Amino acid sequence: MSKILTAVILALLLSPLSQASGETAELDLKKLIKEAIENNPKLKAIKKHALAFKHKVPQAGALEDPQLKAGIDNLPIKDPSFTEFLPTSKVIGLSQKIPFPGKLSLKERMALKEADSAEALYKKEQNKIREEIKSAYYDLYYINKAIAINKKNKKLLHDLSKVAATRYSVGKGIQQDVLKAQVELSKIVNELIVLKQKKVSAKARINTILDRPTNSKLPDPPDVKIDPFPYTLKELQQSALKHSYLLKALKKEIEKNEVGVSLAKREFLPDFNFSLVYKQREDGDNFSGDDWISGFVSMTIPLYLTKKQVPHLKERKATLMQAKSIYRQARNDLSFKVKDTFVEIKKEQKLIKLFETGFIPQARQSLDSALSGYQVDKVDFLTLTDNLLSLLRFELEYYKTITNYEKLLSQMESLIDKPLTSYY
Repeated sequence: MSKILTAVILALLLSPLSQASGETAELDLKKLIKEAIENNPKLKAIKKHALAFKHKVPQAGALEDPQLKAGIDNLPIKDPSFTEFLPTSKVIGLSQKIPFPGKLSLKERMALKEADSAEALYKKEQNKIREEIKSAYYDLYYINKAIAINKKNKKLLHDLSKVAATRYSVGKGIQQDVLKAQVELSKIVNELIVLKQKKVSAKARINTILDRPTNSKLPDPPDVKIDPFPYTLKELQQSALKHSYLLKALKKEIEKNEVGVSLAKREFLPDFNFSLVYKQREDGDNFSGDDWISGFVSMTIPLYLTKKQVPHLKERKATLMQAKSIYRQARNDLSFKVKDTFVEIKKEQKLIKLFETGFIPQARQSLDSALSGYQVDKVDFLTLTDNLLSLLRFELEYYKTITNYEKLLSQMESLIDKPLTSYY
Protein backbone atom coordinates (compact mmCIF):
# COMPACT_ATOMS: atom_id res chain seq x y z
CA MET A 1 0.00 0.00 0.00
CA SER A 2 2.81 2.39 0.84
CA LYS A 3 4.43 1.86 -2.56
CA ILE A 4 1.12 2.43 -4.35
CA LEU A 5 0.47 5.63 -2.43
CA THR A 6 3.98 6.90 -3.07
CA ALA A 7 3.64 6.27 -6.80
CA VAL A 8 0.28 8.05 -6.89
CA ILE A 9 1.52 11.20 -5.19
CA LEU A 10 4.82 11.27 -7.08
CA ALA A 11 2.84 11.19 -10.32
CA LEU A 12 1.14 14.37 -9.15
CA LEU A 13 4.25 16.08 -7.85
CA LEU A 14 6.38 15.34 -10.89
CA SER A 15 3.76 16.05 -13.56
CA PRO A 16 4.16 19.49 -15.19
CA LEU A 17 1.46 22.10 -14.86
CA SER A 18 1.06 22.28 -18.65
CA GLN A 19 -0.72 19.41 -20.35
CA ALA A 20 0.03 18.70 -23.98
CA SER A 21 -2.98 18.17 -26.21
CA GLY A 22 -3.48 14.78 -27.83
CA GLU A 23 -4.06 16.49 -31.16
CA THR A 24 -1.17 17.18 -33.50
CA ALA A 25 -2.76 20.38 -34.85
CA GLU A 26 -2.88 23.44 -32.64
CA LEU A 27 -5.14 26.46 -32.75
CA ASP A 28 -3.19 29.38 -34.25
CA LEU A 29 -4.22 32.70 -32.71
CA LYS A 30 -2.66 34.84 -35.45
CA LYS A 31 -4.60 32.95 -38.11
CA LEU A 32 -7.80 33.29 -36.10
CA ILE A 33 -7.34 37.06 -35.87
CA LYS A 34 -6.65 37.32 -39.62
CA GLU A 35 -9.71 35.22 -40.47
CA ALA A 36 -11.94 37.16 -38.09
CA ILE A 37 -10.95 40.51 -39.63
CA GLU A 38 -11.57 39.13 -43.12
CA ASN A 39 -14.84 37.31 -42.47
CA ASN A 40 -16.66 38.76 -39.45
CA PRO A 41 -20.10 39.93 -40.70
CA LYS A 42 -20.38 42.85 -38.30
CA LEU A 43 -16.98 44.15 -39.38
CA LYS A 44 -17.93 43.74 -43.05
CA ALA A 45 -21.08 45.81 -42.45
CA ILE A 46 -19.11 48.61 -40.77
CA LYS A 47 -16.58 48.56 -43.62
CA LYS A 48 -19.38 49.01 -46.18
CA HIS A 49 -20.83 51.77 -44.00
CA ALA A 50 -17.50 53.62 -44.10
CA LEU A 51 -17.26 53.04 -47.86
CA ALA A 52 -20.74 54.53 -48.32
CA PHE A 53 -19.63 57.73 -46.58
CA LYS A 54 -16.57 57.90 -48.83
CA HIS A 55 -18.84 57.81 -51.89
CA LYS A 56 -20.83 60.74 -50.49
CA VAL A 57 -17.84 63.09 -50.74
CA PRO A 58 -17.92 63.84 -54.50
CA GLN A 59 -21.72 64.06 -54.37
CA ALA A 60 -21.59 66.78 -51.74
CA GLY A 61 -19.32 68.97 -53.89
CA ALA A 62 -21.26 68.56 -57.11
CA LEU A 63 -23.63 71.09 -58.68
CA GLU A 64 -27.27 70.24 -59.14
CA ASP A 65 -28.12 68.85 -62.58
CA PRO A 66 -28.89 71.59 -65.11
CA GLN A 67 -32.44 71.89 -66.40
CA LEU A 68 -33.35 71.78 -70.09
CA LYS A 69 -36.69 73.13 -71.25
CA ALA A 70 -38.34 73.11 -74.69
CA GLY A 71 -41.69 74.42 -75.82
CA ILE A 72 -43.80 76.74 -77.94
CA ASP A 73 -44.32 80.39 -77.01
CA ASN A 74 -47.32 82.58 -77.96
CA LEU A 75 -49.05 80.14 -80.35
CA PRO A 76 -52.60 81.41 -81.21
CA ILE A 77 -55.40 79.07 -80.16
CA LYS A 78 -57.96 80.12 -82.81
CA ASP A 79 -55.63 79.71 -85.77
CA PRO A 80 -52.49 77.81 -84.71
CA SER A 81 -49.67 78.87 -86.99
CA PHE A 82 -46.02 79.83 -86.68
CA THR A 83 -46.25 82.39 -89.53
CA GLU A 84 -49.34 84.42 -88.66
CA PHE A 85 -48.33 86.05 -85.37
CA LEU A 86 -45.02 87.85 -84.79
CA PRO A 87 -44.29 86.69 -81.19
CA THR A 88 -44.93 82.99 -81.95
CA SER A 89 -41.75 80.98 -81.53
CA LYS A 90 -40.23 77.62 -80.73
CA VAL A 91 -38.29 77.80 -77.48
CA ILE A 92 -35.38 75.83 -76.04
CA GLY A 93 -33.64 76.86 -72.82
CA LEU A 94 -31.01 75.75 -70.32
CA SER A 95 -30.73 76.78 -66.66
CA GLN A 96 -28.21 76.02 -63.90
CA LYS A 97 -28.41 76.65 -60.17
CA ILE A 98 -25.08 77.74 -58.66
CA PRO A 99 -24.63 78.22 -54.90
CA PHE A 100 -22.73 81.22 -53.61
CA PRO A 101 -18.97 80.64 -54.05
CA GLY A 102 -17.55 78.51 -51.21
CA LYS A 103 -20.74 76.69 -50.23
CA LEU A 104 -20.11 73.56 -52.28
CA SER A 105 -16.49 73.26 -51.15
CA LEU A 106 -17.63 73.51 -47.53
CA LYS A 107 -20.25 70.79 -48.09
CA GLU A 108 -17.58 68.58 -49.64
CA ARG A 109 -15.24 69.18 -46.69
CA MET A 110 -18.03 68.22 -44.27
CA ALA A 111 -18.63 64.98 -46.18
CA LEU A 112 -14.90 64.25 -46.19
CA LYS A 113 -14.65 64.73 -42.40
CA GLU A 114 -17.63 62.43 -41.94
CA ALA A 115 -16.01 59.80 -44.17
CA ASP A 116 -12.75 60.07 -42.19
CA SER A 117 -14.70 59.60 -38.97
CA ALA A 118 -16.43 56.49 -40.34
CA GLU A 119 -13.07 55.07 -41.46
CA ALA A 120 -11.60 55.59 -37.98
CA LEU A 121 -14.59 53.84 -36.41
CA TYR A 122 -14.09 50.91 -38.81
CA LYS A 123 -10.45 50.58 -37.68
CA LYS A 124 -11.64 50.79 -34.07
CA GLU A 125 -14.05 47.93 -34.72
CA GLN A 126 -11.19 45.89 -36.20
CA ASN A 127 -9.38 46.12 -32.88
CA LYS A 128 -12.56 45.22 -30.99
CA ILE A 129 -12.81 42.07 -33.11
CA ARG A 130 -9.17 41.32 -32.27
CA GLU A 131 -9.99 41.66 -28.59
CA GLU A 132 -13.12 39.52 -28.95
CA ILE A 133 -11.38 36.63 -30.72
CA LYS A 134 -8.45 36.73 -28.28
CA SER A 135 -10.82 36.69 -25.32
CA ALA A 136 -12.63 33.64 -26.73
CA TYR A 137 -9.29 31.97 -27.49
CA TYR A 138 -7.97 32.41 -23.94
CA ASP A 139 -11.27 31.24 -22.45
CA LEU A 140 -10.89 28.03 -24.47
CA TYR A 141 -7.27 27.79 -23.32
CA TYR A 142 -8.31 27.94 -19.66
CA ILE A 143 -11.11 25.41 -20.12
CA ASN A 144 -8.66 22.95 -21.69
CA LYS A 145 -6.24 23.42 -18.80
CA ALA A 146 -9.04 22.98 -16.26
CA ILE A 147 -10.15 19.76 -17.97
CA ALA A 148 -6.56 18.42 -18.00
CA ILE A 149 -6.02 19.26 -14.31
CA ASN A 150 -9.35 17.77 -13.24
CA LYS A 151 -8.71 14.59 -15.23
CA LYS A 152 -5.32 14.23 -13.56
CA ASN A 153 -6.82 14.72 -10.12
CA LYS A 154 -9.70 12.40 -10.90
CA LYS A 155 -7.16 9.64 -11.52
CA LEU A 156 -5.29 10.48 -8.32
CA LEU A 157 -8.44 10.59 -6.20
CA HIS A 158 -9.55 7.30 -7.70
CA ASP A 159 -6.24 5.72 -6.70
CA LEU A 160 -6.37 7.34 -3.25
CA SER A 161 -9.89 5.98 -2.81
CA LYS A 162 -8.52 2.47 -3.43
CA VAL A 163 -5.73 3.10 -0.91
CA ALA A 164 -8.25 4.30 1.68
CA ALA A 165 -10.43 1.25 1.05
CA THR A 166 -7.43 -1.07 1.43
CA ARG A 167 -6.41 0.57 4.72
CA TYR A 168 -9.99 0.35 5.97
CA SER A 169 -10.21 -3.36 5.04
CA VAL A 170 -7.11 -4.18 7.11
CA GLY A 171 -8.18 -2.04 10.05
CA LYS A 172 -5.72 0.83 9.51
CA GLY A 173 -8.22 3.35 8.19
CA ILE A 174 -11.79 4.47 8.74
CA GLN A 175 -14.82 4.33 6.47
CA GLN A 176 -15.08 8.13 6.52
CA ASP A 177 -11.81 8.29 4.54
CA VAL A 178 -13.30 6.11 1.82
CA LEU A 179 -16.48 8.18 1.69
CA LYS A 180 -14.49 11.44 1.64
CA ALA A 181 -12.47 10.27 -1.37
CA GLN A 182 -15.62 9.16 -3.19
CA VAL A 183 -17.40 12.49 -2.53
CA GLU A 184 -14.46 14.51 -3.84
CA LEU A 185 -14.20 12.20 -6.83
CA SER A 186 -17.88 12.78 -7.63
CA LYS A 187 -17.35 16.54 -7.44
CA ILE A 188 -14.56 16.34 -10.00
CA VAL A 189 -16.65 14.13 -12.30
CA ASN A 190 -19.43 16.72 -12.14
CA GLU A 191 -16.96 19.56 -12.79
CA LEU A 192 -15.64 17.73 -15.85
CA ILE A 193 -19.17 17.50 -17.27
CA VAL A 194 -19.63 21.26 -16.82
CA LEU A 195 -16.21 22.04 -18.33
CA LYS A 196 -16.85 19.90 -21.40
CA GLN A 197 -20.11 21.76 -21.99
CA LYS A 198 -18.25 25.07 -21.63
CA LYS A 199 -15.66 23.87 -24.14
CA VAL A 200 -18.36 23.26 -26.73
CA SER A 201 -19.75 26.74 -26.07
CA ALA A 202 -16.29 28.36 -26.24
CA LYS A 203 -15.56 26.78 -29.62
CA ALA A 204 -19.00 27.81 -30.89
CA ARG A 205 -18.24 31.40 -29.84
CA ILE A 206 -14.98 31.38 -31.82
CA ASN A 207 -16.73 29.94 -34.88
CA THR A 208 -19.43 32.60 -34.64
CA ILE A 209 -16.86 35.40 -34.64
CA LEU A 210 -15.21 33.77 -37.69
CA ASP A 211 -18.58 33.43 -39.47
CA ARG A 212 -18.24 29.64 -39.53
CA PRO A 213 -20.92 27.08 -38.63
CA THR A 214 -20.98 26.83 -34.83
CA ASN A 215 -20.14 23.12 -34.89
CA SER A 216 -17.03 23.52 -37.08
CA LYS A 217 -14.07 21.59 -35.71
CA LEU A 218 -11.31 23.51 -33.96
CA PRO A 219 -8.07 22.13 -32.49
CA ASP A 220 -7.04 23.02 -28.96
CA PRO A 221 -4.82 26.02 -28.15
CA PRO A 222 -1.14 25.34 -27.36
CA ASP A 223 0.53 26.36 -24.10
CA VAL A 224 0.51 30.12 -23.66
CA LYS A 225 3.78 32.00 -23.57
CA ILE A 226 3.15 34.78 -21.08
CA ASP A 227 3.68 38.15 -22.74
CA PRO A 228 5.86 40.73 -20.95
CA PHE A 229 4.42 44.05 -19.86
CA PRO A 230 7.26 46.59 -19.44
CA TYR A 231 5.08 49.69 -19.93
CA THR A 232 4.39 52.57 -17.56
CA LEU A 233 0.96 54.10 -17.01
CA LYS A 234 2.13 57.42 -18.42
CA GLU A 235 3.37 55.78 -21.63
CA LEU A 236 0.08 53.95 -22.13
CA GLN A 237 -2.10 56.98 -21.47
CA GLN A 238 -0.05 59.11 -23.87
CA SER A 239 -0.20 56.35 -26.48
CA ALA A 240 -3.98 56.10 -26.06
CA LEU A 241 -4.46 59.82 -26.62
CA LYS A 242 -2.23 59.67 -29.68
CA HIS A 243 -3.43 56.46 -31.36
CA SER A 244 -7.04 55.93 -30.24
CA TYR A 245 -9.27 55.55 -33.30
CA LEU A 246 -12.27 56.52 -31.21
CA LEU A 247 -10.71 59.85 -30.35
CA LYS A 248 -9.69 60.31 -33.98
CA ALA A 249 -13.28 59.70 -35.07
CA LEU A 250 -14.64 62.17 -32.51
CA LYS A 251 -11.99 64.71 -33.52
CA LYS A 252 -13.20 64.44 -37.11
CA GLU A 253 -16.75 65.04 -35.86
CA ILE A 254 -15.57 68.28 -34.25
CA GLU A 255 -13.87 69.33 -37.48
CA LYS A 256 -16.99 68.46 -39.46
CA ASN A 257 -19.13 70.61 -37.20
CA GLU A 258 -16.65 73.47 -37.39
CA VAL A 259 -17.03 73.39 -41.16
CA GLY A 260 -20.79 73.18 -40.60
CA VAL A 261 -20.72 76.46 -38.67
CA SER A 262 -18.83 78.11 -41.54
CA LEU A 263 -21.37 76.77 -43.99
CA ALA A 264 -24.27 78.00 -41.86
CA LYS A 265 -22.78 81.52 -41.95
CA ARG A 266 -22.63 81.34 -45.76
CA GLU A 267 -26.31 80.46 -45.89
CA PHE A 268 -27.00 84.17 -45.31
CA LEU A 269 -25.57 84.77 -48.80
CA PRO A 270 -27.70 84.26 -51.94
CA ASP A 271 -27.63 81.38 -54.39
CA PHE A 272 -27.94 82.00 -58.12
CA ASN A 273 -29.79 80.58 -61.08
CA PHE A 274 -28.40 81.26 -64.57
CA SER A 275 -30.61 80.57 -67.59
CA LEU A 276 -30.27 80.95 -71.36
CA VAL A 277 -33.25 80.79 -73.74
CA TYR A 278 -33.22 80.54 -77.55
CA LYS A 279 -36.39 81.38 -79.56
CA GLN A 280 -36.67 80.31 -83.19
CA ARG A 281 -39.31 82.12 -85.35
CA GLU A 282 -40.65 81.54 -88.85
CA ASP A 283 -40.93 84.31 -91.51
CA GLY A 284 -44.49 85.59 -92.01
CA ASP A 285 -46.23 87.38 -94.87
CA ASN A 286 -45.88 90.77 -93.21
CA PHE A 287 -42.82 90.30 -90.95
CA SER A 288 -39.37 88.83 -90.79
CA GLY A 289 -39.01 85.96 -88.33
CA ASP A 290 -35.73 86.79 -86.66
CA ASP A 291 -34.54 84.41 -83.93
CA TRP A 292 -34.15 85.68 -80.36
CA ILE A 293 -31.87 84.78 -77.49
CA SER A 294 -32.47 85.72 -73.86
CA GLY A 295 -30.36 85.38 -70.72
CA PHE A 296 -31.41 85.63 -67.06
CA VAL A 297 -29.81 85.65 -63.65
CA SER A 298 -31.93 85.16 -60.55
CA MET A 299 -30.90 84.83 -56.93
CA THR A 300 -32.41 83.86 -53.62
CA ILE A 301 -33.19 86.53 -51.05
CA PRO A 302 -32.76 85.50 -47.37
CA LEU A 303 -35.99 87.24 -46.49
CA TYR A 304 -36.89 84.89 -43.62
CA LEU A 305 -33.46 84.72 -42.05
CA THR A 306 -34.80 85.13 -38.51
CA LYS A 307 -36.73 81.86 -38.93
CA LYS A 308 -34.27 79.97 -41.10
CA GLN A 309 -30.63 81.07 -41.33
CA VAL A 310 -30.29 82.46 -37.80
CA PRO A 311 -31.76 79.38 -36.03
CA HIS A 312 -29.74 77.12 -38.34
CA LEU A 313 -26.51 78.87 -37.35
CA LYS A 314 -27.40 78.50 -33.67
CA GLU A 315 -28.15 74.81 -34.26
CA ARG A 316 -24.74 74.29 -35.87
CA LYS A 317 -22.94 76.04 -33.02
CA ALA A 318 -24.80 73.96 -30.45
CA THR A 319 -23.91 70.77 -32.34
CA LEU A 320 -20.26 71.84 -32.38
CA MET A 321 -20.25 72.40 -28.62
CA GLN A 322 -21.88 69.00 -28.15
CA ALA A 323 -19.18 67.32 -30.26
CA LYS A 324 -16.44 69.00 -28.21
CA SER A 325 -18.03 67.88 -24.94
CA ILE A 326 -18.36 64.30 -26.20
CA TYR A 327 -14.69 64.34 -27.20
CA ARG A 328 -13.57 65.62 -23.78
CA GLN A 329 -15.66 62.99 -22.01
CA ALA A 330 -14.23 60.27 -24.26
CA ARG A 331 -10.68 61.43 -23.44
CA ASN A 332 -11.43 61.30 -19.73
CA ASP A 333 -13.08 57.89 -19.98
CA LEU A 334 -10.18 56.54 -22.02
CA SER A 335 -7.58 57.75 -19.52
CA PHE A 336 -9.55 56.15 -16.68
CA LYS A 337 -10.01 52.83 -18.51
CA VAL A 338 -6.30 52.71 -19.36
CA LYS A 339 -5.40 53.30 -15.70
CA ASP A 340 -7.97 50.80 -14.44
CA THR A 341 -6.79 48.12 -16.89
CA PHE A 342 -3.15 48.91 -16.08
CA VAL A 343 -3.79 48.31 -12.37
CA GLU A 344 -5.55 45.01 -13.14
CA ILE A 345 -2.69 43.85 -15.39
CA LYS A 346 -0.12 44.62 -12.68
CA LYS A 347 -2.21 42.73 -10.14
CA GLU A 348 -2.48 39.64 -12.36
CA GLN A 349 1.24 39.88 -13.16
CA LYS A 350 2.10 39.76 -9.45
CA LEU A 351 -0.32 36.88 -8.87
CA ILE A 352 1.29 34.83 -11.65
CA LYS A 353 4.67 35.26 -9.98
CA LEU A 354 3.20 34.35 -6.58
CA PHE A 355 1.66 31.18 -7.99
CA GLU A 356 4.92 30.18 -9.71
CA THR A 357 7.27 30.95 -6.83
CA GLY A 358 5.02 30.63 -3.78
CA PHE A 359 1.57 29.09 -3.77
CA ILE A 360 2.10 26.07 -6.06
CA PRO A 361 5.60 25.06 -4.81
CA GLN A 362 4.37 25.44 -1.20
CA ALA A 363 1.26 23.40 -1.94
CA ARG A 364 3.42 20.67 -3.48
CA GLN A 365 5.70 20.65 -0.43
CA SER A 366 2.70 20.55 1.88
CA LEU A 367 1.27 17.61 -0.03
CA ASP A 368 4.63 15.83 0.05
CA SER A 369 4.80 16.36 3.81
CA ALA A 370 1.24 15.09 4.26
CA LEU A 371 2.14 12.00 2.23
CA SER A 372 5.08 11.25 4.48
CA GLY A 373 2.98 11.76 7.60
CA TYR A 374 0.12 9.62 6.26
CA GLN A 375 2.48 6.72 5.54
CA VAL A 376 3.54 6.60 9.22
CA ASP A 377 0.03 7.36 10.54
CA LYS A 378 0.93 10.88 11.72
CA VAL A 379 -1.41 12.59 9.24
CA ASP A 380 -5.01 11.50 8.64
CA PHE A 381 -6.55 10.89 5.25
CA LEU A 382 -8.67 14.06 5.46
CA THR A 383 -5.54 16.23 5.77
CA LEU A 384 -3.92 14.42 2.85
CA THR A 385 -7.02 14.93 0.68
CA ASP A 386 -7.27 18.58 1.65
CA ASN A 387 -3.67 19.12 0.60
CA LEU A 388 -4.33 17.44 -2.72
CA LEU A 389 -7.42 19.59 -3.34
CA SER A 390 -5.51 22.73 -2.33
CA LEU A 391 -2.94 21.99 -5.02
CA LEU A 392 -5.78 21.43 -7.49
CA ARG A 393 -7.30 24.82 -6.64
CA PHE A 394 -3.96 26.62 -6.91
CA GLU A 395 -3.26 25.10 -10.32
CA LEU A 396 -6.71 26.11 -11.59
CA GLU A 397 -6.32 29.63 -10.18
CA TYR A 398 -2.87 29.87 -11.76
CA TYR A 399 -4.18 29.20 -15.25
CA LYS A 400 -7.20 31.39 -14.64
CA THR A 401 -4.82 34.21 -13.70
CA ILE A 402 -2.80 33.69 -16.90
CA THR A 403 -6.05 33.80 -18.87
CA ASN A 404 -7.16 37.02 -17.17
CA TYR A 405 -3.73 38.56 -17.72
CA GLU A 406 -3.69 37.86 -21.45
CA LYS A 407 -7.29 39.04 -21.84
CA LEU A 408 -6.43 42.27 -20.02
CA LEU A 409 -3.50 42.81 -22.39
CA SER A 410 -5.85 42.47 -25.36
CA GLN A 411 -8.23 44.95 -23.68
CA MET A 412 -5.37 47.40 -23.30
CA GLU A 413 -4.44 46.96 -26.96
CA SER A 414 -8.04 47.71 -27.90
CA LEU A 415 -8.06 50.81 -25.70
CA ILE A 416 -4.88 52.35 -27.07
CA ASP A 417 -5.22 50.88 -30.59
CA LYS A 418 -1.61 49.82 -30.60
CA PRO A 419 0.03 46.34 -30.37
CA LEU A 420 1.49 45.28 -27.03
CA THR A 421 1.90 41.57 -27.83
CA SER A 422 3.06 39.50 -30.78
CA TYR A 423 -0.56 38.44 -31.39
CA TYR A 424 -2.04 41.59 -32.95
